[in-house]
Amino acid sequence: MRMIYAVLVAPPRAWKIAMAYDQLFNAAANGNEDETVSSRAARAMLEGRKWGCVLCRLLDVLDPDHCLKNIERRFLKKDN
Repeated sequence: MRMIYAVLVAPPRAWKIAMAYDQLFNAAANGNEDETVSSRAARAMLEGRKWGCVLCRLLDVLDPDHCLKNIERRFLKKDN
């Protein structure tokens, strides 16, 4: 109910709540608590991991290049 109310009355607040749920789910799945599932999936896709490729392909149906647009570069491994 709170989310529906936020979407109708305060969309910026609803976006923050959605991001918090996204990060919570990622943390519950043994990911970084400050990263979204889309960002984690994009990194997995770039590493050739099957689950990342599949999830990003599914998300592309709703929003083309969703994972790549939402990758958090601070979580990318840096080459030396």
